[in-house]
Amino acid sequence: LYRASAAQGNADGENALGVSYYLGEGVSKDFDQANSLFRQAAAQGNAKGEHNLGDSYLFGNGMPQDSSGAAKWVVLSAAQGYGPAEFRLGWMYDEGFGFERDDALALKWYRAAAAQDDSLAENNLGLMYDAGRGVPRSVAQAVVLYRRAAQQGNVDAMNNLAQTYQSGDQEQPEDYGQALFWYGKSAALGNAQGQNSLGLMYEEGLGVTKDVQHAI
Repeated sequence: LYRASAAQGNADGENALGVSYYLGEGVSKDFDQANSLFRQAAAQGNAKGEHNLGDSYLFGNGMPQDSSGAAKWVVLSAAQGYGPAEFRLGWMYDEGFGFERDDALALKWYRAAAAQDDSLAENNLGLMYDAGRGVPRSVAQAVVLYRRAAQQGNVDAMNNLAQTYQSGDQEQPEDYGQALFWYGKSAALGNAQGQNSLGLMYEEGLGVTKDVQHAI
């Protein structure tokens, strides 16, 4: 069906077929074919195609890495309000890829994506509040954002939330029970950091009876 749609020049179909080639779902993985289809969709102003083409440039998937090319397409996609592109643009400003690092613009785009419940943006926005980068430091706000992302299954946010509960702060007292809960969620999803941190809590007896064998 995606092939039939793409053959008629439908931008959504072109992008969807491109994703299939990109991931190797139902077809052999082929970055060249994926990028050709993303480019066709992007040429029609399709926000998903623009974002996906931008990511290919950013990470060098099937083409030379080109942060300027990535910036061009991600900006066009984000301007249409596409959440994943808003996150990616925030991340590029945050990390200094394709642009000079700019906390204010990173915050702007993370907030835009977080308003659409993008868990990656919620987690990274939480990190900025946690560190006080571009905003007054607020662990309480970071916890709110980590929790929103964690509840969507974001394992990095689970670990960040657990770490915040484990270490404690004037705004957020230690809560080993919550730390164990979120490390446990992360560990159950196979995340190495969550597994290690949960093991350490068992080894040290933090919020739980000390159990070195369980830690191992």
